[in-house]
Amino acid sequence: MNNIIPRKDSIILATIDVLDQRGIQGLTIKEIANRAGISEGAIFKHFKSKNDLISAVLDHFHMFDKEIKETIEMKEINPREAIVFIISSYASYLESYPALTALNEIMNELTYEPELADKVMELYIGRVNFTKKLIEEAQAIGEINPKYDSEQLAIVIIGSYKEISLNWRFQNRGFLLSEEITKTLDSLLTAFSH
Repeated sequence: MNNIIPRKDSIILATIDVLDQRGIQGLTIKEIANRAGISEGAIFKHFKSKNDLISAVLDHFHMFDKEIKETIEMKEINPREAIVFIISSYASYLESYPALTALNEIMNELTYEPELADKVMELYIGRVNFTKKLIEEAQAIGEINPKYDSEQLAIVIIGSYKEISLNWRFQNRGFLLSEEITKTLDSLLTAFSH
């Protein structure tokens, strides 16, 4: 890894790469150390266990959610545009760092790890609740029909993003992710505006 990147961050990035190429079953401290160009012991100077390291990866992933929320609040974007901004930002993030699609793929498996389950649920529920809040705001001003349950709609929107990004991964990133996600989201929001 690049010497400019702090060691802890290079370990996190190496972990994401291993998850991307080998999955959760292939995630070993030895392989992470190999990718980061350090000894296994050096990893334990920063992380007490493999789950502690995965937790740091989730924190890294979660940081982006916070930045998106802050941007929406700062720019005072209308609710429908904010929903599009969130999902298109996730798509752009994945396009710039495709290995992150592995995290979407393993989230369910991580809920079976007692040390990680709460963090995974917090990340997922946080995304659903924020999207739900924006949907309710959009419903209040007539951008989305209020006859639709806001939580169900939030789950549909997030689910479509996750499935399209998984499809993108399975098809060796053979299409423009942001374009496909934006088209799908526009179709969903148009359908639910009536």
